[in-house]
Amino acid sequence: MFTINLKINKELYQLDELFPFSIAIVDLIYDGDIQLAINDLKETNISETLETLNKLSDVYDEIVDPEMYSPIYFNEFNKYMDESGTDINKMKNGTFGGYKDLVMRFADKDQYEEAHSFLDLLFKTGFDTAGTSELKGTLLLEEGKLDEGKKWLEKAIDEDPTLASAYSSLGQMYFNNGECNKAIECWEHEISIAPNHIVTYFMLADAYLMQNEKEKAVNILETLIENDEKNLLARYQLKNILTEMGEEEKAEEHKKQILNTEPVYSSDIEIWSRLQFEEGNFEKAKNVIEKFLETSPDLEHLKIILIVPYIKLGLRKKACELLKEFKDERFWYFYGKKELFEKFLNEEERKVCEIY
Repeated sequence: MFTINLKINKELYQLDELFPFSIAIVDLIYDGDIQLAINDLKETNISETLETLNKLSDVYDEIVDPEMYSPIYFNEFNKYMDESGTDINKMKNGTFGGYKDLVMRFADKDQYEEAHSFLDLLFKTGFDTAGTSELKGTLLLEEGKLDEGKKWLEKAIDEDPTLASAYSSLGQMYFNNGECNKAIECWEHEISIAPNHIVTYFMLADAYLMQNEKEKAVNILETLIENDEKNLLARYQLKNILTEMGEEEKAEEHKKQILNTEPVYSSDIEIWSRLQFEEGNFEKAKNVIEKFLETSPDLEHLKIILIVPYIKLGLRKKACELLKEFKDERFWYFYGKKELFEKFLNEEERKVCEIY
């Protein structure tokens, strides 16, 4: 085995072939805790390498970094395990957070064989088998292997009935298959365990509506609003359902609540703006959106909504500059908002910035 001698401030460090793997183990299995790795693996061929890594970490704060060992594939990982005389079962104090992230990165690249190989190795440790089963089931669903995915998700729930995310994935599978009753059952169970899973309330409302159970859709959205009065999107959907049910007075009350509440969530900005535009409150919409963007500059895509109040308020130069920015850099987003411009700007106003 070759070694590299590294001299720093008169201190000599010997780096062997296992050095990159020692970083991988610490990063993937111990979430950066070198001492935990040393304690678990002191009887292996990699123990001295880990000690060297520990000393170097005093010199280089960010030495435990994926760039130091990536990419790493399953066969390579297994080869290093053999060379280091270690075994994943020896890593008793591992937390495996980075390891699961690695699995997800392979899945994101459609490299499912690699992802499953790493997962199957993780099962041998007995570490969080419910969570690992859920992850395997989710990946299988992504691959379109619905029966296998369902089996693994149900296995995860059998082991841990409080695993809300497994119910969420199962519900999505049933919903996509048109099995709304089963989806509803899963999602109802999910929010009974995790009432803070906001998106699931909306999914449940959609499922109820597909079953023509409007009262239940109203009830679930009202429950969400009781838990979070500032959720304007829930009020907006509730308003629309109540209107369809002929409950005009209740629908109008929710509309007033939205108009008189300043949005705090980015997902509420557009629906809030649309209602303000309907009421002719262009100055108010402009001020609130600009203020929101000042505190959340990463949400630049919301700027396109400002084109409407800018044109309405005579700020044509600003409107045209914004429009050019989106046409040049985010045309797909501009194209998706053409309906907004057609609804709230007349033909003459659209000509100002050549919105066609």
